Amino acid sequence: MKENRELLLTGFKQDQGYRFENVEWYSSVEEVERLLNGNLKNVTLEAPKDYVFYDFKDVAYVLDGHEAKASFEFQSEELVFVGFGFYDLEDPKVFFEEIVSALQDKYGPETNVVQNETTGNIGYRWRTENSQLAIGFYEDYDEKVKIFLAPLK
Repeated sequence: MKENRELLLTGFKQDQGYRFENVEWYSSVEEVERLLNGNLKNVTLEAPKDYVFYDFKDVAYVLDGHEAKASFEFQSEELVFVGFGFYDLEDPKVFFEEIVSALQDKYGPETNVVQNETTGNIGYRWRTENSQLAIGFYEDYDEKVKIFLAPLK
């Protein structure tokens, strides 16, 4: 049985950058499991050399009543990406717009917006000197809305 945890948009910016909860960028798999109190499972299919992908075995994050699949990407055994994908949304565009508005209220104007008129995909990004927070709406994917955080090298 999965444990549901609330996904808090207010906790993404800490110190001078974006990150998830109390997990530092470039942490090991074992450190992420310890800090988030959960077991990660390797879900790597095909990936560039030194990249490994994980998700939680028994944890789901929930935002406004919608379950998100959490994903963690490691390069050379160090955390370089955290994402939350939303799949089964009744009205994904409305959900996306509500979350963008909440992120703008919390973190101010986005750094940039990218929109593809052909596909209908839209992305908003907030950046600091060393990290980024982004949200995307994907018309043609099963994962309609994705929130992600990553360090900037």
